[in-house]
Amino acid sequence: MAEVAATLTDQVECALCLRTEDSLVNPKRLPCSHIHCEECLISIYETYNLIQCPTCSEAFDVSVDSLPDYNLEPEPIIACDSCFQKGVSNVAAVVYCPTCPVKCCPAHQKLHNEVFVSHQSISIEEYKVQAKRLEVKSCATHEELPYTVGCRACHELFCVKCLAGLAQCSKGKAHQLLPIDDLFEELLKLIDQLSAEALGKEKIISTLIKKISVSISNYEEDTKEMVKLVHKTKEQQLNAIRAHYAKLESQLVKKRKKTQDELVDYAENNLGQSLAKLTQYRLCIQSGRKYCHKVDIIKSFKQTKDNIQSLTKKDLSPLRIQSVKLKLPDHPPTLELEMSPIKLINLENPKKSVSPVGKPNPLNICKLMESQQPLVVFSALLSPIHQYEFSPSKNGISVCSSKKKIYVGRNQTIIRIEKGLELGGPVVEGFDEEICHISECCSTFYTLTKKEDTFIVYTHDCNGKPDRRWAVVNGDTTESSMNFVVIDYQLVVPDRPNKMLVVLPTKGGVRKIISCPFLSKGFISIAAVDETSVVINDALSGRLYRLDIHSNVVMWIHHSTDQLLGIHCYKGKYLFAYSKKDGAIKVFDIATGKRFGCLAIDLPKDFLGYDMAIAKQTLAIACGPESAVFLYKIEEQIQK
Repeated sequence: MAEVAATLTDQVECALCLRTEDSLVNPKRLPCSHIHCEECLISIYETYNLIQCPTCSEAFDVSVDSLPDYNLEPEPIIACDSCFQKGVSNVAAVVYCPTCPVKCCPAHQKLHNEVFVSHQSISIEEYKVQAKRLEVKSCATHEELPYTVGCRACHELFCVKCLAGLAQCSKGKAHQLLPIDDLFEELLKLIDQLSAEALGKEKIISTLIKKISVSISNYEEDTKEMVKLVHKTKEQQLNAIRAHYAKLESQLVKKRKKTQDELVDYAENNLGQSLAKLTQYRLCIQSGRKYCHKVDIIKSFKQTKDNIQSLTKKDLSPLRIQSVKLKLPDHPPTLELEMSPIKLINLENPKKSVSPVGKPNPLNICKLMESQQPLVVFSALLSPIHQYEFSPSKNGISVCSSKKKIYVGRNQTIIRIEKGLELGGPVVEGFDEEICHISECCSTFYTLTKKEDTFIVYTHDCNGKPDRRWAVVNGDTTESSMNFVVIDYQLVVPDRPNKMLVVLPTKGGVRKIISCPFLSKGFISIAAVDETSVVINDALSGRLYRLDIHSNVVMWIHHSTDQLLGIHCYKGKYLFAYSKKDGAIKVFDIATGKRFGCLAIDLPKDFLGYDMAIAKQTLAIACGPESAVFLYKIEEQIQK
């Protein structure tokens, strides 16, 4: 046995996955002594419901869990039954007699053969392989007696005591009893017949699979000619389809442009003017109640009443909308336009309107005025006068400006752009966190950094001298709220998930929350207009809002389809907004929110303007996802 174990140790390898001894996974030892990985044996058992050794092809009706684990130690010896009964357990058996049945060592084998000359013994190695088959099965009713006979018809087994009270056979009137060995030989012949039938069926199925494979190959060859024929006429059909759908698309674009222009004109010239006047009158009334003399209020009441009622009693003219549907006729299978009847939308009872939040501040009621600025014409196309490319940054890149200089913030450093358009040395550096956004107000730098889920604001003077770690903003912003503005020593930060603005005073005081239920949870950019108001760009909904942060009043709303990203105020009169749709700068009137111009810029296609800054007439655009900054010279002239 030691020699056999040594031989197996030298040649241990799983015949399925070819893993060697050092890499076997949960190795198991089969009764034939061959070693295989547990997962390989499980795959065999799940397929055939028994285990067939991949090495010697012996089949064993055992489960994988019942197999012993493999180890390098020799297998435990199988003791001689006679020696074991005498208290000696270390004498190994060499043969097994199935008739007795007993396991014998060499000494007891000799004695056994002299007494039972007709018994045929087998080696102990063969016994280990056939141990389950040679096991003595006792009667289920009389456990002390083995089975001796069986019924040929119903295949029930009986011991000697069972024969005394034998009932009728389930297949007939009486059992057809045979000795168990004779019954086993008969069944073996039937099993061989069944095995031969299964083998024949396997051959038929294998032949059929081969024929199917040949048919698949032949079918592929037959269809190649058909494919060639289809390709010959494909281009003609596609050209006809392209021409039809190009015409259809042109009709849709023209209709969309006309409808959008009508809606924009109605919203700006009709509703916008009414909204501005109503807001102005309402704020004047509220201010007069608190600060004006009662005599003045009485004298001006009739005029005030007439002004208000001229707008509130006046019916809004209906907006005529003509919808467009696509009709798919049966023949030919192409899309056609079907115009629906004109329907009226009643604007007197809108489904939902955005109402101002909070109480108005009477000190700022004169801020809302009609714009009377002369029309300004900008140059048709701006080409970059300089560009700077940086390595990609985790939180992108940001720009800000003082009166004459532009600064770039990325990673942990703020850099100044010199007069010669060259990058200067670091103005501020050494942050512990990644820079998200920078701003400058009154010769002070404000830097928003992010570390995990915490946003931290630092302040430095214009020479980079640190002031202090001013505030920790935790829970007011999210990972995407990466911008802010500073106006009148107040930090205004969008909080997208909660749909509000957080106003944090930099010189002490209580933080203020401005609820903005009209905002979506998409990308939000913000720009300072003056000391009291900001412009908010809601990129997801396509709306621009001008909001007074003191009175919480929405001063105007503009809806745009230009997919706007970064915004910046220019000279306190114009709003510049980068359009993702066509890569141009859209120009809006700060006072009314009307768009009156477009500033075309030469910007690479894959660059998107997420942040802007202007110093004098130099426009800086910070682009992502690539970290780059482009500088442009703004040229303008007043149209007479």
